[in-house]
Amino acid sequence: MRVFYTKQITVYRLNDSSSKETYLENGFIRGAIMPLTAESAFLTEGNPAQSYKLFTDYESDLKVTDKISYEGTDYTITGIQQFDFGAMRRKEALIQKFNS
Repeated sequence: MRVFYTKQITVYRLNDSSSKETYLENGFIRGAIMPLTAESAFLTEGNPAQSYKLFTDYESDLKVTDKISYEGTDYTITGIQQFDFGAMRRKEALIQKFNS
């Protein structure tokens, strides 16, 4: 699966020590971002025009509250699943395009 992880994506983590919502850079991961089908977006209560899925290594450090950025577009992680199937071992994250 790693052959498909061609995009370098910046991860931002919510800063707990601040009284307001701020994110700090938490490093980089490699992955692939693909749009969700309208059916999948509907099942996850997402907007089909704004919903995507991130595929990355199983060991990637991601949390549901993280934001990611790729080529100037920001996304918010809304869900994470981990699959441990030998060569198919991966982490998938549901992401929403962040408008602001």
